[in-house]
Amino acid sequence: MRIVNRLFATLILLLNLYFLPFSFITIRENFGSMRGGLTLLPITLLINMLIITSVLAFKKKYEKNLGILIINLFGLLFALGLFFLLMATQRME
Repeated sequence: MRIVNRLFATLILLLNLYFLPFSFITIRENFGSMRGGLTLLPITLLINMLIITSVLAFKKKYEKNLGILIINLFGLLFALGLFFLLMATQRME
């Protein structure tokens, strides 16, 4: 369980390399309400908050915690789904 928890945590941290700048750019551009930024911002901020549980997965106290594993699993599935959705849609520029 420890290896799976760390794998999920690592994948979440790697996905946040995309979502963290995405959130900052959306905020900097005044939420970009015409391009759906105001709609996506709460979702991406939730994905950014998964950094906390990902870091906890590497701590000795929480590395075998089933709750952290479940949160990371559902967060990873949600983040991967949104990532592939954002990559598959065409940009309207």
